[in-house]
Amino acid sequence: MNNYQQILSIAEQCPFSGGKAVYIARGFAEMLNDSIAFDDDICLQQGYYRIQNELKNNKVLNDIDLIPNPANSYADVILNKNYEGICRVKITDVYSKIVFEQSFDCNKKQFRINTTSFFNGMYNVQISVNDNAINVTKLIIVK
Repeated sequence: MNNYQQILSIAEQCPFSGGKAVYIARGFAEMLNDSIAFDDDICLQQGYYRIQNELKNNKVLNDIDLIPNPANSYADVILNKNYEGICRVKITDVYSKIVFEQSFDCNKKQFRINTTSFFNGMYNVQISVNDNAINVTKLIIVK
């Protein structure tokens, strides 16, 4: 079995049971194959269930970038469109536990998240404007 196949076999595991190695393997697999996407439905077969976030308005748009991703010490939220009001960034871990939440003025069009206190792994990032979710994406932390 070549190295890519070994990495892919680890990356396809449920992160709840495979732990940190699954996220590291997913990061490597995505670097080698940018068309790959992971779905954690396998976790249901193993008896793990995730709590789904409740959103008031789930219009997911690509008007927001999260750079760099994977991140090390910081990640910038960049708004590519003009939004009025208060933007809120909420980051949850794989267990849906909120690990970061902060608001900023949408007119600034950019917000830096300090990720030095985050553990390596994959996080869900929800960006909302005036309590309406406009973007939900993944953030990978690799140190």
